[in-house]
Amino acid sequence: FQAEDGIRDVERSRGLGDVYKRQFQTHDQISAMFYWSTTNVQIRMKANIKETNKERSDEHFQSRQKEKNALAIASNQSQPISSFETVKSKFTETLENANLVKRPDYWGGFSFIPYYFEFWRGSDFRLNHRNAFTKVEDGWESSILEP
Repeated sequence: FQAEDGIRDVERSRGLGDVYKRQFQTHDQISAMFYWSTTNVQIRMKANIKETNKERSDEHFQSRQKEKNALAIASNQSQPISSFETVKSKFTETLENANLVKRPDYWGGFSFIPYYFEFWRGSDFRLNHRNAFTKVEDGWESSILEP
C-alpha cells in the first residue's frame, strides 16, 4: 500500500502480459463488491486505476520471496497449459537457474485509487442501511442512501 490523500492505493502486481493488464489498459476505472452472507453485509468500491512505475515494480519484486518470483518468471499467467506437472517443472527449473532478483520487463503492478465506497447492511423487508463515501477535493463526503 502507498499512502495518498488519507487513503491508501491498493496495488495488484503480476505479469503484465496477462488478462488483467489487457483489461486495465482499456479501462481506467474498476468496481468491486465484497459480500459476507453470514453477516448480510457488503462493501462496494469504485476506483481509478493506473500502472505503477518501474521503480515501484522493481522495489516490490525484490521484496518478495524467491519462490514467488520464480513462479512469476516461469509462468505465462492465465494461459492454458497441458498439465500441472508442466507448471511444476518450469517452476523448479526457474527456481534453480534464474536470476530471481531482477524483475522481468513484462512484470509490474497497478494501483487502485478509490473514489467511492458504499457500506450496505441488509435488514428485514429490504429496509437496508446504506452509507456512501465519495472522494471530494479536500477529503470525503458521506451520505445515507435510501434502500
